[in-house]
Amino acid sequence: QEDFSVFEDGVEQTISHFSLHQELPIRLGLVIDTSGSMSETLPTVQRVVMGFLRDLVRPQDRAFIETFSDQPDLLAAFTADFKTLENALLALYADRATALYDSVIMGLFQYSGVRGRKAMVVLTDGEDTASKNTFDAVVGYAQRAGVTIYTIGVDLPITKVAARYQLHKLAEITGGQSFFVSGDTELERIYSEIDRELRTQYLLAYTSSSDKPADELRKIKVDVNRKKVKVRTISGYYPGGI
Repeated sequence: QEDFSVFEDGVEQTISHFSLHQELPIRLGLVIDTSGSMSETLPTVQRVVMGFLRDLVRPQDRAFIETFSDQPDLLAAFTADFKTLENALLALYADRATALYDSVIMGLFQYSGVRGRKAMVVLTDGEDTASKNTFDAVVGYAQRAGVTIYTIGVDLPITKVAARYQLHKLAEITGGQSFFVSGDTELERIYSEIDRELRTQYLLAYTSSSDKPADELRKIKVDVNRKKVKVRTISGYYPGGI
């Protein structure tokens, strides 16, 4: 515990609880791009995600599957039943445009009232072309939801600067990671890395000394005084949540 320092809006806080949590119960959302440009990649995505869920989902865990093209579609709500998740994955097909922002927001709302280690993996190969919501709205929801977001950009050219920045930012502000891969050959490694990370987390708790209103963002920073160690956590939170 003495290796960690927690700051809220620049003010150091007193850590009241510290623990290393392994084998945590997971509440996982899988948000998968099924727009027309995903037609070649989708079969590999189905296979890799199916294997990922087979290894990950245990009796205490829950997962949901949401797909999106020009609008989001919840194929399977939170469940521990692998067969239900498998059937949802087998039903995937690629078609139409990309409503990424709307889909992320819909995915975050699935966590309303949900307890446990909350994480969401968003996989896409393109820019948003069909959402009603803006990226700024997505950021606002993400900062309120308390859900760690992992983003995977598949075959997203480096010239797509805005799309890459947005995927990176969503992961960064929620304490997750962003991955960018050429083709689908690295997907198994990425999902394995996400699985390992979700299973092992440090939990730090403190009572905030801030008098900010509940509708204002409180910025979080965590430092650790060990060399070659990088800490990822949420960039801030709203006490009122979503």
